[in-house]
Amino acid sequence: MFSLALTVFVAANIAASLSTSLAMLMIPRVVAAGVPIGTWIGGHLGWRKTFIAVAVAGTAPLVTAAPIHRMRSSP
Repeated sequence: MFSLALTVFVAANIAASLSTSLAMLMIPRVVAAGVPIGTWIGGHLGWRKTFIAVAVAGTAPLVTAAPIHRMRSSP
């Protein structure tokens, strides 16, 4: 519930509010899903595989967002 209230506040007060509010809305959900998944990977495959999975999962949005950012930045 707090994340929803925070999302509404951010959307009302910050320019580029859509992307910021979506990020704020998704943070608790990603943490709630990521902790059990990381624990499962660590328990079955080892802590090194958990770190690799987190690195891949963190790099994927950067790779997919780069072309979108370039399209918005170009005149």
